[in-house]
Amino acid sequence: MAALGKTEADMEAMRKRAPKGFAAGLVGLVGAFIASFVLGLLIQYARDANVAGLPKGIAGGLIVGLLVWFGFLLTTGVSGAIFEGRSGKLVGINQGFWILSYLLMGAILGYWVWVLTEVVARNHLKGGRGNPLQEIRRLLRNLVG
Repeated sequence: MAALGKTEADMEAMRKRAPKGFAAGLVGLVGAFIASFVLGLLIQYARDANVAGLPKGIAGGLIVGLLVWFGFLLTTGVSGAIFEGRSGKLVGINQGFWILSYLLMGAILGYWVWVLTEVVARNHLKGGRGNPLQEIRRLLRNLVG
């Protein structure tokens, strides 16, 4: 509260105006799906273009997640906070949340994109024969142990 420069009465008024229940959760969920979809596209495009020798899998996803955070979220978040007069502590909390979110999304999507592209490549090498779901299961079994 202190980082926002708000009193308890201000916070109570904000709580009363804030969306409640399902609508608030739905807005957040839709936003997260859009962000993860776009991040997944960027990971795939970077892999396809062989951008700076981007590694496959989790490492590649982490790199793309970090770059997206640094290039878009950090820059807009800090400049917005400066104009709003927010404290450095609040900016640090917000940016800490965003970097962790994008690193986690990047790691998950990097692995997922890698597994799916391996399955597609194997299926293509077989002449398109074979069930992709069985290929995914087999690949995951081989990767896990």
